[in-house]
Amino acid sequence: MKMSSTIKKNVCISIPELTAEEIKKERKRMGLSQFSFSVKYGIPINTLRAWEQGTRVPRPKYRALLQKLLCP
Repeated sequence: MKMSSTIKKNVCISIPELTAEEIKKERKRMGLSQFSFSVKYGIPINTLRAWEQGTRVPRPKYRALLQKLLCP
């Protein structure tokens, strides 16, 4: 089951379906570097990099944070 809502002409999809490219795109849309994003939201920078490279996926704790940030 897909959950969706619209924010600023972007389609917000459910976090389990969020791709590496979408995480990176939304971070950039927010105007934040990887370092700034990781510091601001308490995410280890190496973890954020791994998400954006597609080598890891966010754990439930971080999926919930991303849901709040990207799909308010």
